[in-house]
Amino acid sequence: MRRGADRCGAVRADVLSAVNPADAIADELPTMESLDMSDAMCNATTCPAVVGNVIVYRDFNHLSATFVRTAIPELDRQLGDATGWW
Repeated sequence: MRRGADRCGAVRADVLSAVNPADAIADELPTMESLDMSDAMCNATTCPAVVGNVIVYRDFNHLSATFVRTAIPELDRQLGDATGWW
């Protein structure tokens, strides 16, 4: 039996699409750049409730502010890559 934070995680394949849904409209919005933060909150198989001793989810569908702050470096990297704003 899983206990504690391990009980609250989810199987990645159950909660994330294998294909980024934004890609479906990319042709309609040629200037759109899609960012994917999935790897910042999930590993290859699971989306845990705690990453690096930080609670990921505030509730069923909101990230905790603390976790979002820990993801800023990855968001900065992706924004820089997408926009060339280095």
